[in-house]
Amino acid sequence: VAKPIIIYCRTKKQYLKYANQNTAGTTWITNSKTYLVLWKGGLTLDVIAHELCNAELTARVGFMTRMFMVPACFDEGLAMQLDNRSSFTWQTDTATYYDYLKPLRGYKSFGEGGFKKVHLNYCFARIEVANWLGTGKEETLQDLLKGLSQGKDFHQCYRSVDGRN
Repeated sequence: VAKPIIIYCRTKKQYLKYANQNTAGTTWITNSKTYLVLWKGGLTLDVIAHELCNAELTARVGFMTRMFMVPACFDEGLAMQLDNRSSFTWQTDTATYYDYLKPLRGYKSFGEGGFKKVHLNYCFARIEVANWLGTGKEETLQDLLKGLSQGKDFHQCYRSVDGRN
């Protein structure tokens, strides 16, 4: 169970020391601690749930696995399952975005390209992970986490439990 330390920034200027201009909250992860960094622009249940999900994934798979084996698009797509901000909800789209997202492995590449590009990345990640989870959400995710904890390749685990194939 994740036990992040919450840092609340009183101003956006303080917040921007930790985060990108276009974010409402962020999760800072080190090898020993996890921090949720928030400011008044991110004090919503959706943002907090999203950041807690990022922290929980780290607690479940470990710092090294999350940083070096789990693509940013999966981490963020999983967190988007708990984040119902209307600007990110494209409920009716059933397309597969795996090939689009696969090159966006790192957090830097996922968060680059300006507001519209990053927003699209989050929307596509949300849809892809929702479709990947399908109806067996808990079992699918547990199988993936188990494979990762055994040192298996992320993409191998992802495809092996993908009910769409």
